[in-house]
Amino acid sequence: MIIQSRNEEKKPLNGQRILITRDQKQSNALSQKIESLGGKPLILPLIRIVKASDLSKLDRALEHIEAYKWIIFTSVNAVIYFFQYVIEGGLNHSRFQNVKWVAVGAKTKATMERYGVEIDICPAEFQAEAVIQELQFHVNNGDGVLFPCSSLARRTIPNQLTKMGCQVTEVIMYQTLTETENAEQIIGLLSEDQIDMITLTSPSTARSLVQLVQAKASHLWEKLQQIPIACIGPVTAEALNKLGLVGEFHTSKYTIEGLVDTLIQISSLK
Repeated sequence: MIIQSRNEEKKPLNGQRILITRDQKQSNALSQKIESLGGKPLILPLIRIVKASDLSKLDRALEHIEAYKWIIFTSVNAVIYFFQYVIEGGLNHSRFQNVKWVAVGAKTKATMERYGVEIDICPAEFQAEAVIQELQFHVNNGDGVLFPCSSLARRTIPNQLTKMGCQVTEVIMYQTLTETENAEQIIGLLSEDQIDMITLTSPSTARSLVQLVQAKASHLWEKLQQIPIACIGPVTAEALNKLGLVGEFHTSKYTIEGLVDTLIQISSLK
């Protein structure tokens, strides 16, 4: 009888080949977690994050930053691009002394804090709807709100705050583009049954996956439907569902940690 050593014991994601579709620069943390649990990460991004080419609207907002009572961030990327621009422009941090800061998500909050920001509101649930539920007790008619965001950001926050009487300024900090250079490799892996699970971290990754298969390999659609897909949260899962696929997600942790827990749950049912 062969007895496995402790180091050889089966891990939760043992041998599972897991496709990572998020931007290359943000894939390492997820890849390392998958690898530590015995999985085989396949880093083949379907999207690419780039800084917005025109930030003149941000320039105007920063010139009159005293007019804003709230600054809201819903993504790590928006935080990074915003503060990089502020630092490069030499804007004195004292100009932000009357601003209240809102973060959506633990990673967004942590990134803001690394820039020395003291968070005023961070909802327990990492969704735009939770922000609105929280802010409705704090905002006043006429409050200025700065919302640095992605070109694909959901309209929930600006729309609802506008209805509450706030003066909302949306500033596109970055664009999410479709990454095409990995298309043939992904199609090849699909056709050869070399993908056991897929991870999606945003509605844009869901759209890019479906568009890729429908445009270049429609004959693989049924095969794609058979592969378990783990989504980072309900918004991504809903977007995927509208596209004709089903995604699983953690019921309370809309984070990379929750995504990994979902992968473990899927793997345990195989």
